[in-house]
Amino acid sequence: MPYRKLFSSMAQALYRAYLSSAEHAAMTVDGTYAATYRHRGDDADTGAVGDELRAIGYRSDDGDVQYSVSARVLELVPDRLIV
Repeated sequence: MPYRKLFSSMAQALYRAYLSSAEHAAMTVDGTYAATYRHRGDDADTGAVGDELRAIGYRSDDGDVQYSVSARVLELVPDRLIV
């Protein structure tokens, strides 16, 4: 497979994975750490500009999910860029 085509396929796969709660969580050490996007006050399965990403979540002793990473999606260029 030509390098350019391989790179393009990898970029598309990574772009989709980082904007999918399930795929983002699956990229963690053992796939069990939760990842969600906060979209207009609700949890969302996919990220969009303006959403808050909450990632590397774990259940605390009281059962609530605590997140180690929080970021806001500022810009998206499909299959190429996530800021």
